[in-house]
Amino acid sequence: MKKVKDKTIISLFMYSISTTAIVYQNYIFISNLLKNYRAFEWLCIKNEDDNIVHGDFFVCNEQENYVQFLLILGFIIQFLSGSIGSVLIKIFSKKIIAQAAFIFLFFGWIILGTALSYSKYYVDNNITNKISLVSFFLNLSFIFFGIGSDNSYLPIIYYINDRYPVEDIDKHLYIIENNNNNNNKLQKLKYILKNKNYILISTMSSLAVLSLFVGNVINITLKYLPFQNNVILVILTYLALCVIPAFFIANFLDDKTNTHKNDNQLVSEDNIQTNQDKNKINYINSVDDINNSSNNSINIQHIQHKLDNINYTEHVNEKTLLTKNLYNSGEKKEKEKNVQAASQNVVMDMGKDEIYEEHLKRRKKLFYLKDVDFGVLKDQIKSPLYIFILVEFFLITFSVCYFMFSLFDIYENNVFGETLNVYSLILPSSFIFTLIFGIIADVINISNFISFNLILGIFVYMLIYFYYTTANVTIGYISLVIYFFHQSFYANHMYMYMSTIFKQENFSILIGIINTFASLAFFMSYKIHEFIKIKNKNNVYPKAIAQGLFVSYLVVFFTHIFYIRRKMRYHMISLPSSK
Repeated sequence: MKKVKDKTIISLFMYSISTTAIVYQNYIFISNLLKNYRAFEWLCIKNEDDNIVHGDFFVCNEQENYVQFLLILGFIIQFLSGSIGSVLIKIFSKKIIAQAAFIFLFFGWIILGTALSYSKYYVDNNITNKISLVSFFLNLSFIFFGIGSDNSYLPIIYYINDRYPVEDIDKHLYIIENNNNNNNKLQKLKYILKNKNYILISTMSSLAVLSLFVGNVINITLKYLPFQNNVILVILTYLALCVIPAFFIANFLDDKTNTHKNDNQLVSEDNIQTNQDKNKINYINSVDDINNSSNNSINIQHIQHKLDNINYTEHVNEKTLLTKNLYNSGEKKEKEKNVQAASQNVVMDMGKDEIYEEHLKRRKKLFYLKDVDFGVLKDQIKSPLYIFILVEFFLITFSVCYFMFSLFDIYENNVFGETLNVYSLILPSSFIFTLIFGIIADVINISNFISFNLILGIFVYMLIYFYYTTANVTIGYISLVIYFFHQSFYANHMYMYMSTIFKQENFSILIGIINTFASLAFFMSYKIHEFIKIKNKNNVYPKAIAQGLFVSYLVVFFTHIFYIRRKMRYHMISLPSSK
């Protein structure tokens, strides 16, 4: 039953992530949605002769720029609120954070649907006095998406990382890797398939990508239901089928299936080292054994030995006196009950409650930021392995976001036709490749997996530079295909790296710091693209950005190959064995 329950909970989490996680991040979906409901077309009316772009996807550059602003607003708030949520999980619980996030997602979609309906109505009827109110609510909806997205998704990742920690198979993998055995890859796969952490985190991250497909479903449904206020009805249906169920599924984040342990296990989790505490626990266990076998005779000498090891003199005297009276009375059966009752009282007096109170305090302290070991955290942040993933993820975040904003510039409608609409439909299928590579990441080694993804990034911007130079359509298509795979591994490789290198210790805080820097990368990519597209329309800058990203990828790649790989190998080999 326990296994069935665990599998059911994991399946429900999969449904929750695959339908709610990052729906709004589908740039092509959001662009089509806002354009079809004429959002921000009023920005094009002010100076029509200068900013109308004929034959382009958007009506004008200002409309395109504001749609990108909404996305970047959501991204930045998502990553910052995710960082804050990572800390709040220490204070509250995963369930509370996740359910609060789903409430934000719920109202975000309600506000978006209502604002879009009014946007189309006002522009169609040339009503301008309410436009500012519509703009406000469109902004508010993306703020809510940003708050809700990571905080609905990351608690599940943390749950997986806590519930199914990385097994200590790293040494085995490196031993196998260094053996001259033709079957070493198969043996590595055998070990990895035992590692639920890798498999589940990879699966959850992959399914987050699948949620991008929800946007395509919404757009297709709106296309085939062309009645007034259809957007409100479609969004309400989505909420009823996906967001509301996900809210209730979050109750399982506080599931206690594996926490029902005996007293000795519970206290040992806190690594109680004093002999006095150990003796207390031994005595408690001996009394529990007596209570559970009341039909058997009581081993008085065994209990007496346990009592002698505990530094509570008055309780020892009390127990000894009861034992002596037992043998002198001749009424053994009657006295056995008294001994059991007295033993239980002795346990209570000796500090059983005190032990449990201390234990509960220790467990509660784990949820408070003030109890984080900042010495360990400081060492982790200063370590080359953490600095590397911080810089690497910053670079990939910037490049992925910048490329996304450049999609309509590079793959123009008059050259590439409906390529981007097809790409939008195919994009969610990248979860398959994310999942496969996530599961076999340690067969090819997580380090090799990162190297592979960096190579993809190098080729993307090398090809983009050549496309800007030659305007060769074939090169453009190839770059889009490679970008498809590169962005597929965007988030999932970072989570797998972190769960492997840093395991559970300060996991959420370290992820929060990375997300904070990633939000800065989002903002920088938006401002640079805005500068190039609107404020300085010069074809030299896109080439310069492509060159700069190409060189940055090369630097990070060679740093990883010649320095970080060696550090990772040493770190994994030196990991302490599990007890």
